[in-house]
Amino acid sequence: MDIVRALYDLGGAARRSELLLAGVPERSLRRSVLDGRVERFGHGTYSLPWAAPEVATARLFRATLGCVTACDHWGLPLWESYDVPHLVVPRSRSS
Repeated sequence: MDIVRALYDLGGAARRSELLLAGVPERSLRRSVLDGRVERFGHGTYSLPWAAPEVATARLFRATLGCVTACDHWGLPLWESYDVPHLVVPRSRSS
């Protein structure tokens, strides 16, 4: 599978393991970063250049967007703004 299509299907960002499970060849990861179609966003995380940084951050930490960040991501009004994304990390997962 093409890495750009796989990343698009996964919301714009994904962990290396998710991309490999989706059928993206290992060599395609490196080549796509070198030619600028894909960005490496931290250890083991890849994103499309236009992907929202909060989505890539959530993938990096194997988390989901918290309610405030999700509302902001979808353009819903907030009472106040925040500088860092709010993430929901499973309690059973260590850092």
